[in-house]
Order: sequence, then structure tokens, then C-alpha cells
Amino acid sequence: MIYSLIAMCFIGFMWFFQKIVAERKSINTQSFIFYSYWVQSIIWIIVMLLLWKQFVLSEEVLIYGFMTTFLYVSIIESRIQSLKFVDTSTYFIVYRVFSSILLLILGQIVFWELITLREYMWILLGFVIFYLLLEKKDKSESNFDFKKGIKYIFIGIVLISIIQILTKNFVLTGKDIFSLFIVQGISGIGITMLKSNKKDQLWKIKKKQDLFFLIFNGCIVYGAIYFNTLAFEQWDVAIVYKIISYSLFIPIILSVIFYKEKITKKKILAFILTIASIGLFI
Repeated sequence: MIYSLIAMCFIGFMWFFQKIVAERKSINTQSFIFYSYWVQSIIWIIVMLLLWKQFVLSEEVLIYGFMTTFLYVSIIESRIQSLKFVDTSTYFIVYRVFSSILLLILGQIVFWELITLREYMWILLGFVIFYLLLEKKDKSESNFDFKKGIKYIFIGIVLISIIQILTKNFVLTGKDIFSLFIVQGISGIGITMLKSNKKDQLWKIKKKQDLFFLIFNGCIVYGAIYFNTLAFEQWDVAIVYKIISYSLFIPIILSVIFYKEKITKKKILAFILTIASIGLFI
């Protein structure tokens, strides 16, 4: 429970930072991801040395590390792109509701985790919430852009569900998790460089405050991954995922405060139903 709550806070701020990148023109997405993985890698190595842990490299660690990192880089890219077209509230509520539904189904298939009657009720409620959020964020926004934003949301939903299943499966194998984190960090650096069209621009940051922002973001991401993984070691994948679901309200509230995003009556009802639906699992 404690690990899940800490992870919830880190994840909430991590998501809001991605919203900032979507709005701030001085930082490009590739540099944002690139710095994030550099900072993570350095922290993981320092932590491993302080804890006197041995780096254990195996074929399984390499495969899991590369696969999950490749998927997560794609999630960040799709999320930042989506947040350019839809409100933070629409994105994160739809993302959390449907990724949870998909994860429930995958958890039952892969880990034989049973779906209860309350969880079936939540699935039904999830579609009601989605309907309430199917509105443009602004009258000036085109239907085409809104649909594009929704498309990127569902890309992220599929990818994050696959990552969570892979992470849970890796933890159950008993392999060294710190070694996996280091491989993920290094893989993230390499994958970002390969995907970038302007590799020489990855390091260049125009403003000093942007550099501090990128370094701080890397620390936040480190905390989110670390405590999220510790939580998965203790509890069922579906239950942990529901507890950290409350993290979605952090970027929503901060976006309302800093970016003046509008809250309609339909969205307020969606918020209430989301809180109630998450409560069905706790």
C-alpha cells in the first residue's frame, strides 16, 4: 500500500511534466526523453553501487529491458502528441479507465487473476465515463484533431498494458530488478538516438531552466519506476494499478491551475464516477 501511494505521487507529477512539454515549444519531445533516460541511468548505477548490488547481465534481462523501454518511449511520444489535441482531463481519465480494463483482461489470461463482480461493474462504468468525455476541448478545435488525440490515447493504452504484464512477469521470475533498470536506462538512450532525426540536437537546450526541468524530470521518473515496481512485488497487478490510478488527478488539477483548462459539468460527473469506480477495487 505504501509503495503504491508513493508511486502514485511520482507518476502524477511525471505525467504533468509531459503536459508541460506538450505546451512548451522550447523543449522537443526527443530531447525530453533523451535526458530522462540519461538521468535515470546515472541514478540506477549510483544506487546499485551504494547498495553493493552486482550487475547481472543475462539474455532475459536484455530482452525485457529493450522491449519495455522501446514500448515506453513510444508511449511518451504518443502521450505528448495527444496532449496537444485533447485536454489533460480527457486524456488521463480515458487512458486510465481503458488501460485498467485491458489490464484486468490480460491479468486474467496471463496470471489467472479472477475478475470479480465489482470489477465487471467498473468496466461497464468505464464506458459511461468515456462517453461523458467525448467532447472537444475548445470550440475552435477541429473534430479531426480531437479524433487524432483520441487515437494516440488508445495507442498508449495498449502499450502500457503490455509493459505492465511484462514487468509483472519479470518480477515473478526472480531476476535482478536493478540490472533491468540499468538496461532500460541505457536502452532508452540508444532508442531515442536511433529514432531522432536530429541526433546532434538532442543535447542542446536553449534555456538553463529547461535543463534543470529535464534533470528534475529524470529524478521523478526514477522514483515512479522504482516504487511502482516495488508495489508490483507485493500485490496483484490489477490492484496496484487501481491504487496508482488516483495519480491521474494530479496532472488534471495542475493543468486547470496553470493552463486554465475548462471543467464542464460532464467532466465533473466523469471525475466523480472515476473516483467511485477506482474505489470498487480498494
